[in-house]
Amino acid sequence: MSPSTKNVDAYVPDASAMLAFMHKDLQGYGHYFRERKQKEAVAAAFKRVENRLNEIRDASKAISNAGVSGAGLPHRLFDSGDLKFPFPNLAANNAPARDAYLQSLKNLLAGGVGWFRNSFDHEPHNLPDFDDGETLEQLFVASYMLRLIDRSLSAPADRPKVSAKPAPEAKNKTHLQFRKAEVKDGPARFRLPSQPLGKQWSFNPLTRTPAEEVFLSKGSAIWLRVFPSVGSGKKWSSDELRPSGGPIDLVPFVMSGVPSSIRAVDGIGMYSRDPSNEGVTNSVAFAFETGEVWSVDTELMTYFPDGIPVGEIEKLFADHLLKYGRYIASLGLDPPFHFIAGISNVKGRSHRARPATPQSIFTDLS
Repeated sequence: MSPSTKNVDAYVPDASAMLAFMHKDLQGYGHYFRERKQKEAVAAAFKRVENRLNEIRDASKAISNAGVSGAGLPHRLFDSGDLKFPFPNLAANNAPARDAYLQSLKNLLAGGVGWFRNSFDHEPHNLPDFDDGETLEQLFVASYMLRLIDRSLSAPADRPKVSAKPAPEAKNKTHLQFRKAEVKDGPARFRLPSQPLGKQWSFNPLTRTPAEEVFLSKGSAIWLRVFPSVGSGKKWSSDELRPSGGPIDLVPFVMSGVPSSIRAVDGIGMYSRDPSNEGVTNSVAFAFETGEVWSVDTELMTYFPDGIPVGEIEKLFADHLLKYGRYIASLGLDPPFHFIAGISNVKGRSHRARPATPQSIFTDLS
């Protein structure tokens, strides 16, 4: 038997001795090894990871975190500011690199919950038996996830500044009025109820996705439109609109489902996909071939059927205005950019006033 296949007990008399190097919440797991319950140990460790995220959610003042759980929760906690980037000196002066690191960190934590927590909890009978060595490897993954959560919870709330890009001097350029997308079915929507937002597609050109139609759900909606102040006369193809490398700024307001993308004749978009209802989404950010970004969400308002979470909505607008401005600039369009934002179908609701502290973003985009 090769060393790689031997049980770790052949090297360490008590495998549980390795637990001393793990996060404090997992150091009492020695009994699982003595009882030969390796799968139960891994299930309990990632249940602890999920519960730690749930504890932070329950203590959060962010309205958008209410009711969120599972693999989507790490994304929401970072987006709400409850978790911060844990290594403030990493890419401190490089906003695109910092955002790329942050997105990867969100995916790492979400993947740990989605893969380990769900598989060990829901289908342990379909998993093989693990020896002590592989069990310890999986426990160390959970341990480091807990350490990352601790660091992210206590990290300073800093954010790298986005440098203003000076607009090039105009040289006999004819400025055209930008032609915004047409409003459909009220000011929040760019499609009629009978029209799909687009068909399922993948930002990855090597990935094949079933081209099923996706529709926006009904109900009260918040929306944000960002577009250039002048038109360029150019129309971008789907491949040109496709985000290339680095962070993806074309993101919807709420990503409680699986991050997915769509394509239509007039542009592409990213949306939150619910695997139990593939054809309908509650949140989408769509980039038109003209360079305009239109984001609309119907999920947030469902959490508050009688109220309007004003402060949280303003924060979402502020955060995503910066993201969409960066995306439009990545197409080669120059600021300043204009925006339109609002809330629809809120008659009879009360204002849930909360202090909002949106970032000053206009300098960054102009």
